[in-house]
Amino acid sequence: MSSLNRDDIEVYFEVYGSGTPFLFFSETACAGDIWSTYQVPEFSRDHRVITHDYRGTGKSSKPTIQYSCEDFVDDAVAILDHLNAGPTIVLGHSMGGRVAMLMALKYPEKVKKLIVASVGPGVPGAPPIPFKMCKEMAEWGYAKYVREHTLEVG
Repeated sequence: MSSLNRDDIEVYFEVYGSGTPFLFFSETACAGDIWSTYQVPEFSRDHRVITHDYRGTGKSSKPTIQYSCEDFVDDAVAILDHLNAGPTIVLGHSMGGRVAMLMALKYPEKVKKLIVASVGPGVPGAPPIPFKMCKEMAEWGYAKYVREHTLEVG
């Protein structure tokens, strides 16, 4: 359990096991502990697994300034540099896949292999998440929102 300070923002991360570094990027608004149940125990047997909380989630700082996927990439690369880790296997799910792809484009020397799931490249100028959705996530909590929404949409 560690954190790294980047531009007055604390970015929380955890490291498990040893071997080839394996960095996980989670979905939108999801902290890095989402990987703890299945992926961390499995992959830390022969990899150095690195999970982290994006700025604004989990145990990382919740800045009031605007931030972007590019900031998430730079935060992750700062963690890798701090750990002297790389090149790294990078896995991302949903928005995390977009962040992982951006990392591969911006820092190709840091990425050994790229694994993405349930992701697209995004759409420039796309509208933000609808207000109703944001309000429900804040009121219900992310875990309940995902459960309820998943049941609703099948």
